[in-house]
Amino acid sequence: FASTLDPMLIGGRPVHKGEFPEIIYISAGSARCSAVIVSDRVIITAAHCVRDQGEITPVMNHRIDFVQEQTVYNATCYQAPLYRDQVEDHDFALCKVDKALIIKPASVSKEPVAIGDQVLLTGYGCIDQDGRGGNDGVLRVGKSRVTKTPSGADHWFYTQTKTRLCFGDSGGPAMRSEKEKHSVV
Repeated sequence: FASTLDPMLIGGRPVHKGEFPEIIYISAGSARCSAVIVSDRVIITAAHCVRDQGEITPVMNHRIDFVQEQTVYNATCYQAPLYRDQVEDHDFALCKVDKALIIKPASVSKEPVAIGDQVLLTGYGCIDQDGRGGNDGVLRVGKSRVTKTPSGADHWFYTQTKTRLCFGDSGGPAMRSEKEKHSVV
């Protein structure tokens, strides 16, 4: 999704360990992006973070639960076909993990977002408007309100508050939070 403001996760807070275990920090070459586990073998991230049929690996640090029991999981990513055809608003990739993950996957909301809905923006990216700070392996989350929903050929929804996305947040899911449960929107 996109923001009508700058693409920054500013105004967010660091999450507590175990609060969002399904959101991970990945590496694809020199790119560092956020991603979300949606099944025991599938991860979703931004297509611009990966090459089509390229591999991702977890970024190693103390916050990442993607490395468990000394097992490093790798995944091969497939960009959305329309993204490969230069349709920017299809900026997502599905990544197939090489072996089953033992992390509980995120649930995916069946309800579309509506104007006025509160969503949680998530990511491992920078924390300053000028692109500095953050990118430190700390997952951050911030609340934002939906101001525009998809229509016609535009598949984005827009938010506007002090919480905004930044470099490294790409691929991080927007989440809905209900009764201590989170779901990807």
